[in-house]
Formats: sequence, C-alpha cells, structure tokens
Amino acid sequence: MQLYKRGKYFWVRFTVNGKQYREGTKEVTKAAAGTRATEIINRVQGGKPRAAIHGAPTLAEFAGGWFTEWVKSNARLAFKSREYYLYGLLLLKEQKVMSMRIDAISAEDADMIRVAGSPSTHNTALRTLRRMLNLAAKRGLVTKAPAINLLEENRRTLLVEPDAEQRIADELTRPGRRRGSLKTALYMILDAGMRPKEICSMRIEDVNFERGFVYVPKSKTRAGARFLALTDRMKEKLFAQIGARVEGYVFPSPRFDGSPIKSQALTAAWRKACKAAGVSPDLKLYCARHTFGTDAMNASKNPFVVMKAMGHTELRTTERYQHHDILELGAQMNERNRKRAVN
Repeated sequence: MQLYKRGKYFWVRFTVNGKQYREGTKEVTKAAAGTRATEIINRVQGGKPRAAIHGAPTLAEFAGGWFTEWVKSNARLAFKSREYYLYGLLLLKEQKVMSMRIDAISAEDADMIRVAGSPSTHNTALRTLRRMLNLAAKRGLVTKAPAINLLEENRRTLLVEPDAEQRIADELTRPGRRRGSLKTALYMILDAGMRPKEICSMRIEDVNFERGFVYVPKSKTRAGARFLALTDRMKEKLFAQIGARVEGYVFPSPRFDGSPIKSQALTAAWRKACKAAGVSPDLKLYCARHTFGTDAMNASKNPFVVMKAMGHTELRTTERYQHHDILELGAQMNERNRKRAVN
C-alpha cells in the first residue's frame, strides 16, 4: 500500500491479486487516510473494486495523447510556450526514455538524455520532460515527479568587437555569397537591439523610412511592443532588402510563400559566416544584441532608455549592461592610487 497526496487529499495505491488499484481517501491527514485506505483495500478484497488501473502509460503514450492535447488547447499557455513544448517533444522523440513507463522514470534516466546542439537546446528537452512528469503527478499517474537537473547554459556575455564585425561583414558581402539578409539582420541587432525573432516577423508596413523608425508590434515580453530608431546603415540595407514591395514580411521565406524566414535560418547563416571569417564559434548571433545593450548604456548612461529600447520589463535585466560603471570605478581607483603614491 502506498499513500500519496494529490491536491489537498491523500490517495492510496495498492495491488490485489496482481491487479493495481488507486483511489482517493478524501482525507487531509495521513493518519486518517491510512485508516480509510485500509477500508478501501478490504472492500476491494471483498470483491467490490471501483478504481482498477492497468499500469501507467509510457512517456510516448502520455506525450502523444494527453500532453500534446494539453499544450495545443490550454488557453492559459502562451503561444511561445506552446512552441517550446512542441519543440521539446520533437527533441525527445527518439530518446530511450520515451519507451519507459512514466512512473518508472527517474532523475538518472533524464541524465542519460543526449540532445545535439547547445545546452539551451538540451534544456528544452529536459524542461519538456519535467513538465510532463509534473503533470503526470498531478493526475495521479506517478507518486512524485523526479527532480530533473538542467545543464548550465552559456551566457551571452561576449561582445561583437569592431574587428569581428568587419570580418563577418566582409564574408557576407563576398561575391557569390547569398547572405545579404543576415547582414541586414546583423545591423538591425547591433544598431537597434532587436531580437532575431522580432526581425524575422517584421513587416514592411512597420518600417517608416520618412520618420526614421521601425515598429515592433509584438515580442517575448509585455514591453516588447516598441518603436526603434533606424540608423543610416539600417535604412540603406532595409531599402535594398524591401525593394519595390509595399507589404508583406521584410524577410520572406524563400521556400514558403506568405511566411517569414525562421530565426534558425539566421542562426545557421551566422555560424557559417563566423566559421568562414575565422571568428570564434562562441560568438553567437544574440551577442550582437548584448553588444547593442552595452554600447547604448555606455553612450546614454540612462538605463531606463536602454530598457525601453531593448523591450525589457524589469530594470534589473537592463542593469547587467552597465559595464561602464565598473570601468569607471577602476579608473577612479587608479587615480586614488596615484594620489597615494602606492605601487
């Protein structure tokens, strides 16, 4: 007999004649639940079962049935979260853990999962697994969801220095290369701090050359809807990218009519360009956004303006770009040491 809590009530799981059962005790204390559980077991042994279960489903059965339906139909789940969990299911599809019974999966089994790509991609699979196991626990399919350990993700703290920017730009404009869209996107991140997904979904109707701004109608945060200034090189590249078109996506998909390019396409093109230009693979496309935040903070020294430009909802997120404060503090300490004449 096994007692476990589901919500505020205790449930009992037990086996009689090789058949597994579970039933709610409708008791909130363990002592009272134990007494009630004994009554339930005696009733079942007396030939009056009410809640026979035929074993927990496999993770694949749970994922392909109830969980997928939950992801697609849950009105409280943000669209981005839906995409995230569906992608996580895709990453888990060929993993051994999918064939296991959901009540037999342990933290050690999760540690055996191997997903190609960055730690962030790996964690997408692990977070999806964690959500499935937590939901299974709420439904009484497992007694308690195991603690899933995530990988440490690489922080995007590298900056796109002028030399690296020039080498990548030269690679993108080399004859025979078809990466003009990436160069335009790179300048939009470096000069305006746009997120790659914001660039992919940008429409021609949101670009105002006359007034010199672009409007971002929707993003990952509540503060994501914002106006951003167009620099001269952004105007030049966008004008060439848009051409004679008057509506539609600025960066249309070359394969699917009426759809924008995917952010993964920009990321893949960035990796290829960095490799060809001899730039470290640790320099990610998103580092260009980090570079904008750092340079904007150095130039304006106004975290509120930078927060608005980057679409942050909290000031503490923007404060990590205040590197100039540290440098100025170091300079002040040097000046103090000179005055003290201490080597």
